[in-house]
Amino acid sequence: MSDELFHYAIILTGILAFLAGFLLRSAWKAILDWIFHKTQRPRYLKPSIELKGGKIRDGETKGRGNQ
Repeated sequence: MSDELFHYAIILTGILAFLAGFLLRSAWKAILDWIFHKTQRPRYLKPSIELKGGKIRDGETKGRGNQ
């Protein structure tokens, strides 16, 4: 009986440690994003793209080879 409880305690401790680590990682990333949100620019935005009439300029779609 004691061995079963010991094994259950080990499994439960492992699950709780995994969940706590996941929550700490998420909280740490959220804190860093909150601190540095003014200095960092989202990676998916490209400020060089200019829209003209709802279309992207030809130079942006063809690449740098034509320039």
